[in-house]
Amino acid sequence: MDMLLLVIIGSELMLDRKNHIIINIKIIYIVGNEFASQSLPSGERQEPLINPREHR
Repeated sequence: MDMLLLVIIGSELMLDRKNHIIINIKIIYIVGNEFASQSLPSGERQEPLINPREHR
């Protein structure tokens, strides 16, 4: 939730400069990171179960 607050505060600060595209990219980037961190906990393995190098 802290990241969402930062997005809201950052968007309000950026509105003065009228950089709407940068605001949208920043929101998508931070929300995407939040979703990725939730879907992949630190304990999960991100590698495939079968490593091609080990089978050779």
